Amino acid sequence: VMPCYNGEKTLQKTLDSVFAQSFQEFKLYCVNDGSTDGTAKILAQYALLNKDMVVIDKVNQGQTRAKNDALKVAKGKYIAFIDSDDVWDNEKLLYQYACMEKERDVGLCYTNGYYIDVDDSTVTAEQFPVIADAKILDKNTCDFDENLVFAYIPAQDDETVKLSDMGQANPATLTVPDD
Repeated sequence: VMPCYNGEKTLQKTLDSVFAQSFQEFKLYCVNDGSTDGTAKILAQYALLNKDMVVIDKVNQGQTRAKNDALKVAKGKYIAFIDSDDVWDNEKLLYQYACMEKERDVGLCYTNGYYIDVDDSTVTAEQFPVIADAKILDKNTCDFDENLVFAYIPAQDDETVKLSDMGQANPATLTVPDD
């Protein structure tokens, strides 16, 4: 799921990183959130070349609404989010999919990241905080690259949405909280 608003400067690099994934069994839902630059044209061009890309055009209502609009139509076992100015490592989805499949009680899987500048130089590495009650999976458990860190939260009550159950659940029941 990718919300897009006036992202023409970074969007091509982002889309290239998504479609360069070693794991190719996915569908990309892009929501053009009322962009006034060349975002819609770029999305249309990529959608013509990629049968697994769906573009949703809507009036601008913000990133949260854009994500929720995509979640209403998304189908699949797992949901991954990317912003239109992000770039994924080529094996991100492969590692996360393998981890989620192996660790069946996983409720959420995420990675650390890097801030890069316009020249593709790494500026800083970002260590995302470990969510309360999360467990860090041992590197050997899921056989992932040492630069990627995965955590999970076991579902503990009825209010917890397990992404690993998305194949059986209606994805429209998963929503992103308002900003």
